[in-house]
Amino acid sequence: MNRWLETFLRAVIVVAVPVVLVVMPIRLLMHPRWVYFEYGRLDFPPDSFGFTPQERTRLAITGIDSIIGPRGVVVLQEARFSDNSPAFNEREVGHMRDVRVVTDNIYFAQVVLFIAAVMAAVALARGRAPAAAAGALLTGAVVTVVLLVALVVFVLAGFDTFFTAFHRVFFSGDTWLFNYTDTLIRLYPVQFWFDAATAIGVMSLVETMVLGVFARRWGRAVQ
Repeated sequence: MNRWLETFLRAVIVVAVPVVLVVMPIRLLMHPRWVYFEYGRLDFPPDSFGFTPQERTRLAITGIDSIIGPRGVVVLQEARFSDNSPAFNEREVGHMRDVRVVTDNIYFAQVVLFIAAVMAAVALARGRAPAAAAGALLTGAVVTVVLLVALVVFVLAGFDTFFTAFHRVFFSGDTWLFNYTDTLIRLYPVQFWFDAATAIGVMSLVETMVLGVFARRWGRAVQ
């Protein structure tokens, strides 16, 4: 196989691995079961402005449905409090519309990179360079670990700073800022996101370790 082609295919795999591994836990947590898990914890902060557990759970699941469900933010516009007033204001609906777009783009990128990585690995294996494919997977796993460690340090140094930086990267202006009395803040407090970031990091690390072991054994087997 041409050396430049081999280098390119290896690079595709290395770039794809961190994205595929980190986005997979995001897919798993972007589900009502995460709401049930978080709200069921004894140390999860209660709503300070009067939501009952049932109402809070219903609206939190509606928020997730607006991101991954077929109807989009329409479900937010239709959501009502017990007194029939709108549960979400226009600013909140607009932000969740942006979140849906970002989520769709991230999911699409993951699928594209996963397919590209598989095709690159197959091309290397068939091009009599299976060791290169295994090495690229191992390198991708190492890069993922490095990125996760850096992320953990960033989060521990100040979760608020991390949270702000994350939103400034993916969202324009201050469309993601809300009052403490707004529904989104009451449904998804900082503890919700801190726990989610922790879970994503742990699951990504486990995935990375499994991939690293596989890549190492594959590399030894084809040497």
